[in-house]
Amino acid sequence: MKGPEELGEGLPDIGSFAFDVRAKTAANFRDENSTLIEETLSELNRLYATVIFCVILGCDISSSPRFNAFALFLRSLESLVSALHLASHRQAIEALTVMRLSLESAAAAADICMNYDAFVNYENSKYNSTDSTKFAKKIVPIYGKLWGMISNVAVHVNLLHGPTREPSGEDNGMDAAIKVFVAEKKAPSGQDERLLTLISLVSNINLRLFEEVLFKKGMIDGSWLRVPGTAYAYVDPTDKLIAKYYDRFVELPEIY
Repeated sequence: MKGPEELGEGLPDIGSFAFDVRAKTAANFRDENSTLIEETLSELNRLYATVIFCVILGCDISSSPRFNAFALFLRSLESLVSALHLASHRQAIEALTVMRLSLESAAAAADICMNYDAFVNYENSKYNSTDSTKFAKKIVPIYGKLWGMISNVAVHVNLLHGPTREPSGEDNGMDAAIKVFVAEKKAPSGQDERLLTLISLVSNINLRLFEEVLFKKGMIDGSWLRVPGTAYAYVDPTDKLIAKYYDRFVELPEIY
């Protein structure tokens, strides 16, 4: 009797499945979505630039809990970049799961920075990061709804994780299929745009939480933010960008 390795002779090996197929998929993703990718990278750059800004200038983050919060905000950025890579591989469920991790990291950062009891629990490894949702909703009202949607769709195993379901063309029926991609993976219509829009939205939500707890609002005009420990201040457009990307996201067709 032949073993699994022998039965697979002539088919692409695991190295091809793990790397080559995904590299081809990512290249196709970039080719088909160049304008949207540039827009998403621009939004990610706002969060990235703010993080680097704080690293270079200090920004009063050298002591706890601000030091710990900054580390979690950095983690939220790194997770979003990972989500972008997964989106480019057309791994929608996995990209959404990492996006929720990014949201939760940013919310936890804000929570432990502003709530002493939360910080004590965090320091003693007793912190429940899902509790940060309550705090984040006070700053970004849509946070809870978005966090819950991603949790239900991606984090908790459900029907969407199983066979691919497509219209059968007969009386609104659906056909189920299991696909093993041994060549470049194509995305369902609208998936790339929806994931890129969501990454832009999450990036701005995370930045809004960052700004709320680590920067200071102007005394006269609340639209200005002052960077602690420096002479720098800037006009804050983040709330408007959250509204922009949320409105765009909810208007896109469902793909899951």
